[in-house]
Order: sequence, then C-alpha cells, then structure tokens
Amino acid sequence: MPIRLTWTDNSTNETGFTLSRETLAADGVTWGALTTFNVGSNISSFDDPMTTPGTYRYRIQAYNATGASSWTPYAQAVIPQPIPAAPSNLVATLI
Repeated sequence: MPIRLTWTDNSTNETGFTLSRETLAADGVTWGALTTFNVGSNISSFDDPMTTPGTYRYRIQAYNATGASSWTPYAQAVIPQPIPAAPSNLVATLI
C-alpha cells in the first residue's frame, strides 16, 4: 500500500527537494530507520512505495546551490496491519 505525499511548492528557484521518512519503533515512542528521497524541482507529490504495516512520519525541504529551506512540520501516515486470512477446512468429528 503506497503512501502518496503532496505539498505546495512555494519556491521558484529550488534545485529539488529532500524528503525524509522515519519509522515508529516497536516501543511506540522512538522514531528511527531514517530514509531520504531526492525529488526533482517543480514537483509537488511523491509516491512512497512503502508497504510494510507501521507508522511513518515525513517532512520535506527545498534546496538549491545556496542552501536549504527549513523543514516542514511532520505529516504522519499509518499502514494498518492486515486482517488475518480466514481459517479453512474445519471438520467436526465425533469422539
């Protein structure tokens, strides 16, 4: 289940964007597993192909040769744990 991220491009002179993703650890408190993506200029969406159940947070900044903008606040997405498959082949036997 991919996650689509969208933002408003407020810059007219960016070279691109740096998008970061962090994963919530099993303890439910600690964020880790940082991954970054480079996104081209004049783009305002990105599809993260993440499919593993869990909680993810994202932030983005624009950059050019002079430096980088501040980061956006985090946006969070949750990929739920799927419902288990139903059992099958139940048999009742007199004993």
